[in-house]
Amino acid sequence: MNEVRTRQDVWELGDEKDPWRDPTLLAYAQGVGAMQEVAQREPGNGANWTNQAAIHERRGSKVPGRLEDQCQHATWFFLPWHRMYLYWFEQIVRSHIDADYGDWALPYWNYSASEAKRSLPPAFREQQLPDGGPNPLYVEERQKTSRRDINGGDPMTEAAVETAEAMAQAVFSRTSPGSTGGFGGSETDPLFHHPATGEGVGVLEEVPHGSVHVEVGGRNGFMSYFSTAALDPIFWLHHANLDRLWEEWRRTAGSGHPAGVNPTASDWLDMRFEFVNPQDGRPKMAVRDVLDIEAQLRYTYSDLPAAEAPAPEPGSPRSLAKMADEGNPEHPPELVGASEGPLTLAGRTTAASVPVSPPSGPASRALSEQEGPAATYLNIENIRGEAVPGVLYGVYLNLPEGEPAEPDSPSYVGAISLFGIEATQPDDEKEEAPHGLHYTFDISGKLAGLREQGRWNPERFEVTFSPVGVDAEAEGELDVPSVEVGRVSVFVE
Repeated sequence: MNEVRTRQDVWELGDEKDPWRDPTLLAYAQGVGAMQEVAQREPGNGANWTNQAAIHERRGSKVPGRLEDQCQHATWFFLPWHRMYLYWFEQIVRSHIDADYGDWALPYWNYSASEAKRSLPPAFREQQLPDGGPNPLYVEERQKTSRRDINGGDPMTEAAVETAEAMAQAVFSRTSPGSTGGFGGSETDPLFHHPATGEGVGVLEEVPHGSVHVEVGGRNGFMSYFSTAALDPIFWLHHANLDRLWEEWRRTAGSGHPAGVNPTASDWLDMRFEFVNPQDGRPKMAVRDVLDIEAQLRYTYSDLPAAEAPAPEPGSPRSLAKMADEGNPEHPPELVGASEGPLTLAGRTTAASVPVSPPSGPASRALSEQEGPAATYLNIENIRGEAVPGVLYGVYLNLPEGEPAEPDSPSYVGAISLFGIEATQPDDEKEEAPHGLHYTFDISGKLAGLREQGRWNPERFEVTFSPVGVDAEAEGELDVPSVEVGRVSVFVE
């Protein structure tokens, strides 16, 4: 049996002083360069660089016979699909590198570890390889604005790489409208879910997934769009880190919950997806085939904790495994407030007022049966636009007048990246417009703090949107595409 390969933190393989210190990075550059050459020499080869990116989503017109438009977003298949995508990509890269790198594994980018690691790894910023040749890991199409130059080494904002909210999720998947999608996303119908918009986004997919895409790509860069994201070599290291976070969530306890539990529903476990292997074949994998990365896929990560004891068996009352499939069907979230009309975000601080009433349905009964505050969710619904603005919008609840809108504010709820917003537009006049983007924030814990600080009005929520990392004076200088928010709403469970 093949040995288990270790995917390593890219910042441990090279730094500012020596970007290419570990040969793993040169091997990756060699493999990417070879795949790009195949794209020039054999445009019909499904394992070449361009066609691998098309598996995520194609650019331009459809190419008959090519595997295209397969990526899973805003669904509980987001994590397992991307795990499979990485697995076959890794095999293709390995087929192109020298035998000396026989144990090569794809690195990951742990941008949440420190401020220094929020910068793009140096090997991806170098325009030349050590031998003077062009560096396949470098692309011009990355964020370069007056406020941030990713190829110049500027770090992403801290808000973009925050993982605490995702790792605190008690269940993998929730399907109740109005609540979060859990750690990994909501069950979707139909099961194959592309393009990805509307409800169902898991917390990990919102931040750091979408936020890192936009912070790296900016307004026009590869990483900011479904159809070009996989053309940036850092895409694969970003998703390797998300895959690592899934495994870490599964192995360790979070805030108030034991180690995470994957869904047990057959609809999830038996779902199969098609990919391309190094020989340009079309292998298929089921979700149940990729849940044990070491035993089934023969890789691990360099910074993983030991697995904890399993959670209660699915048959036990309200076990986490059962909740992973169902959410909380006894008390579904109830709409208690909504803004009156649409809201436009155009690179400036903007606010919406949301009148709120006490729950009167199942949520009211739930409140009478439980101790402590209700679960409360803030929803940003039906967001549409033609292009990614290239900025993150911070979301604030009851921000006092005159206080700067900054992520360290007690009123800060989270960030929306708008990654994938171009998919809210129909491809042509005959296609029905897809649903808009949808973000949900669990603000249950936030409300207690706001009450203590006198920032609380039980009859009205003031929700503020403000570009992250842009001070008030600079907002007027931003030239970003506008997007429309259909509604801001509040649900109580």
